[in-house]
Amino acid sequence: MVEPPAYPTREQLAARSLARCGRPLTPGELRDALALRGHTISAAQLKRDLLAHRAFVRAPGDLWTVGRPVWRRQT
Repeated sequence: MVEPPAYPTREQLAARSLARCGRPLTPGELRDALALRGHTISAAQLKRDLLAHRAFVRAPGDLWTVGRPVWRRQT
């Protein structure tokens, strides 16, 4: 029997935090949000993780979110 890891991965923590926040965050803001929940991860490590995973999307200003934004086509 295979059991899930006892502790979520950094990517899982980042994705959950970004999804709950509802707005893009910089790696520093994400670090601070995670620290409030007791998770210590440097902004530099978070940025490396965000760059390495396709689920995260970078916007201008080094802002990050999860998934692709939905753009409405103007008619």
